[in-house]
Amino acid sequence: MWHQHLTDKGMDFKIRLWEESYWLPETSVGVRDFAGTGLFDGEYIAATKRMGPLDVTLGVGWGYIGNSGNITNPFCKASDKFCERPTGTSGSGGMTEFDSFFKGPAALYGGLEYQTPWAPLRLKLEYDGNDYKDDYPARRGIDMPQDSKFNYGALYRLGDWGDIRASYERGNTWTLGFTLRTNFNDLRASWQDEPVPAYQLKSGDKQSAMRNTW
Repeated sequence: MWHQHLTDKGMDFKIRLWEESYWLPETSVGVRDFAGTGLFDGEYIAATKRMGPLDVTLGVGWGYIGNSGNITNPFCKASDKFCERPTGTSGSGGMTEFDSFFKGPAALYGGLEYQTPWAPLRLKLEYDGNDYKDDYPARRGIDMPQDSKFNYGALYRLGDWGDIRASYERGNTWTLGFTLRTNFNDLRASWQDEPVPAYQLKSGDKQSAMRNTW
């Protein structure tokens, strides 16, 4: 019998520290998968700046985002308790592991997004902070080689209701995705059948009813 022991909700949140200005980038701090199984949990601090048709992002990630450890964890210099990240989860997951936040290896990551002259199409370039050596498949003996730290992608906007995207990741893997979106506040109920008309007395029935009231 197949047991879905790693099936769980995914919950993320992000707090914007300040908005983008002429000189300063928009800066945010966020947490990924903070109440899940812990397979994809991570934290980040990221800055994004728009320059014409380019969106430029640079950030520092921990957990899943920072597994490559290409920089020293800056919080580790303040306290040794940030140098190691606890592994595993409480029970089978579903609990927030506050004790893991911003601990363990850290990595720089970044990306460029280019809005092409053709409005529906955007192109993306990403520098990956994860090396995939500690991914769940890799821990179970499934090879996940990373031939390149750079990922490339394209996103085509189908309209307000969806996107289609394609990417080339880790220097060896193609992916294809499709996103549907809606706003439930804009949905309205639609009638499938006309309502039954209210019963109305005919003229003869009205006279008979009047006689019966005397």
